[in-house]
Amino acid sequence: MFSGFNLKLNRDYDEFYSIGNQMFEDTKIKVENGLKENINSNNDKIDGSKVQEDWFPTLDNIDVFISHSHRDKELAVSLAGYLKAKYNIVSFVDSSMWGYANDLLKIIDNEYCQHSNGSSYDYDKRNYSTSHVHMMLSAAINKMIDKAECIIFLNTQNSNLGVNDSINNQTASPWIYSEIAATRIIRRKELTNYRPNNMVKKGIYNEANRSDLNIQYDIPLGHLIEINDQTLKKWDKLWKENNNNWEYPLDALYKITINNFSIDLSIY
Repeated sequence: MFSGFNLKLNRDYDEFYSIGNQMFEDTKIKVENGLKENINSNNDKIDGSKVQEDWFPTLDNIDVFISHSHRDKELAVSLAGYLKAKYNIVSFVDSSMWGYANDLLKIIDNEYCQHSNGSSYDYDKRNYSTSHVHMMLSAAINKMIDKAECIIFLNTQNSNLGVNDSINNQTASPWIYSEIAATRIIRRKELTNYRPNNMVKKGIYNEANRSDLNIQYDIPLGHLIEINDQTLKKWDKLWKENNNNWEYPLDALYKITINNFSIDLSIY
């Protein structure tokens, strides 16, 4: 991860939804295939490390990781479509795999956690299986954040953040909390780590449906650079003005948001 952004939008990007949704569906297929290859109910053991490693098969080249509320899935997919249409950037929207976490839980629970009567689950076994699946998923998400060049947190009312406290915002989503917390501790890497072959990278994201249980997490956002619709317009303008000189569209975003960020055009 090179940089992170706290994005507040005042408009939708519906016209780009179909583009983003195509990437979203492609990612879902890859995730589904990865689970099918690693979950086999005929075995008496599940290789948790293998599942974790292969949760995102063939998704190695990631530019942008979009963190958002499950209620903002369509907006996140549309934003991914916008970034693809404007800059050929593919974003990672994790709505493509949260559903498969539930599928994985069902496979495990039906095989290992049912009472002998087959009509209900054992409470302790169910807690055990859920903790394993969520830990595997959390580890896989953190690896994906580490792979991404930048993180965009889609900050809307659906994220359930307190607007009056810029230091101690809160969210009811454990997944948003986990992801933003990870962006504070995951290593910062130089751009050269993401551009070894002068190729523009690609990547998609969301979180699991929350239950009625109301638990709040403090979610500090001060380490993320705040951007909005006007920032996106400036980005588009600067990119168009320099399209013949720059190879990496994210450089234009960094130029207008990161102090002292400079670009050596001679490397292009």
